[in-house]
Amino acid sequence: ALGGQLSVEEESSSSLISVFPNPASDAIFIQTSTEGEISLFDSNGSLMCHQLINGNTTLNVQRFPSGFYFLQVITDKEVKVFPVQMIK
Repeated sequence: ALGGQLSVEEESSSSLISVFPNPASDAIFIQTSTEGEISLFDSNGSLMCHQLINGNTTLNVQRFPSGFYFLQVITDKEVKVFPVQMIK
């Protein structure tokens, strides 16, 4: 079982998800070919927003103050967390 988990980790390193720009001021673009969900957390771990996605998505971040955040992207293939900086 452990060997199987390790091979899954190796496969997920070639991620099908990309997030840009970073740092961001107005919007974050999430590129993925599958449906899933995204959650944005602040540096304290508080959930700032959550939404379902279906392929490429634009997340408006103008309402969030400057600081460091974590964007979690969950698809049927993988779970990735991206550190994101907001600058105003």
